[in-house]
Amino acid sequence: MSPPAAARRGFFPVAIRSIVAETGDSRVIELSPLQDQDRGRITHRSGQHVSVRVTAGGREIYRTYSICEPSSSGKIALGVRLLPNGVFSDWLRRCKAGDRLAVSGAQGRFYLRPPEHPRQQSLFIASGSGITPVISMLEEFLGAHPEAGALLLYANRNTASTMFLERLMQLKNRFMARFTLHFFTSREQQAVAWRNSRIDAAALGGLQDKRLLRVPDFRHFYLCGPPPMMESCGRFLRAGGVDGARIHSEHFAPARRLDASDSPQPQSVRGPDPAARIVARVSVILNGTRREFNYCDRDPSVLAAAARQHIALPFACAGGVCGTCRCKILQGRVLMEKNHALEAQDIADGFVLACQSRPQDGKLSLSFDY
Repeated sequence: MSPPAAARRGFFPVAIRSIVAETGDSRVIELSPLQDQDRGRITHRSGQHVSVRVTAGGREIYRTYSICEPSSSGKIALGVRLLPNGVFSDWLRRCKAGDRLAVSGAQGRFYLRPPEHPRQQSLFIASGSGITPVISMLEEFLGAHPEAGALLLYANRNTASTMFLERLMQLKNRFMARFTLHFFTSREQQAVAWRNSRIDAAALGGLQDKRLLRVPDFRHFYLCGPPPMMESCGRFLRAGGVDGARIHSEHFAPARRLDASDSPQPQSVRGPDPAARIVARVSVILNGTRREFNYCDRDPSVLAAAARQHIALPFACAGGVCGTCRCKILQGRVLMEKNHALEAQDIADGFVLACQSRPQDGKLSLSFDY
């Protein structure tokens, strides 16, 4: 199911086929690949994401969005939450069918695993826009495996902010005997008191006490949402004896907000600092072009050091969450401060996050073309 190697390394040119309002502040954007013989089609596993590249305000902007259609559909549609005063969100508010942009090949290890036996049960937990990859997983899991069962726990502020509500209810009606769905709301009162909360270890414990959740019944666990939810639910599952290899997670919210300029330039490195000491020479390959720059002892990351010297590298959250700045080490070593996007195998294969990496040798060479 992997796209051709040339497509994985770069970006696909695409056009917007349609834009549908999902909630007041979210959209589903379906894309039509502009195919050529070298690039082929974009393919994905249910649950994966793509990086999106557009030009806004005279510069290239990158963001990461999950594909909200199952792989069997043949469609590439992105679920997008619009943020107030966001540079990329402003572009999305103005875009229309026919507009062109570029997307990467499908990425990420958060994808549906095939059942290991016909009647396998899987647990899905999502919060807010974390439902975007989960809806594609659920539709494939229930549609392709006629004896398998699923439980979804889905949290939002209120009903109005619930993405894919209609699609979830259709799944419930279609697979009533095999699909259980519980909505949680933190700012809207429901008739059932235990649903008026966020999803965390306490909420899971409450469900277990009410015999609405029996952890040993499930083979695989899929979690997508903000870091506090992920960490709390992950601890609960592991404490209940779940092997960590069966817990698949994707942090959906950035660990921190960027400043108003949308630039990963902390105050300490925004201008020349005569007291800074050069500790490494960094070389990066992006879109076939090699650029070099100095890394100083006061630079918090490779990404920030590049931005300080007016070299634009791909990024979205700059918090170690989205994986847009994922790159491969060709020479040297780095220390990553945070990592919510890469799995152990990614790191073993030499991949790192530029937004969290500090060089540990005098020379560092990275490639964003892979």
